[in-house]
Amino acid sequence: KIMGMCYDIMFKAKVKNEEKAVKALRKFIDNRDADFNIDAFAKLGIGTESFDDLVRIIFAAWPYNNFYIEEEESWIVYTNDFNASYGWFEVMIDAFDVMTPYLENGSNLIIDGDSSDDHWERTVRNGKAV
Repeated sequence: KIMGMCYDIMFKAKVKNEEKAVKALRKFIDNRDADFNIDAFAKLGIGTESFDDLVRIIFAAWPYNNFYIEEEESWIVYTNDFNASYGWFEVMIDAFDVMTPYLENGSNLIIDGDSSDDHWERTVRNGKAV
């Protein structure tokens, strides 16, 4: 059995170039040594053609999780609480780094894990995560 961690994520995004963001995330998924469960998500109607679907895959939007998408003014806010391997923490951070050049300033990602030591937060400023 694989040991894992409980994650609580909040991703606030405004995409400035969806086509380039999708292309970059698809390349990331294709080249990353991780199981993104692409076939299982496809059976749920979640593909790899849209930014929204790719976010669902990266942030584990399984039907039994508490995945939500809300619009707040011109922002899309994704939230989820889920269990995944310890290594998924790094996958999410790296995926955010891949997205960053295609996100508007102020887009941000917060990841909380099981302990207070497992907190990570970055905000997009001028195409970089700070």
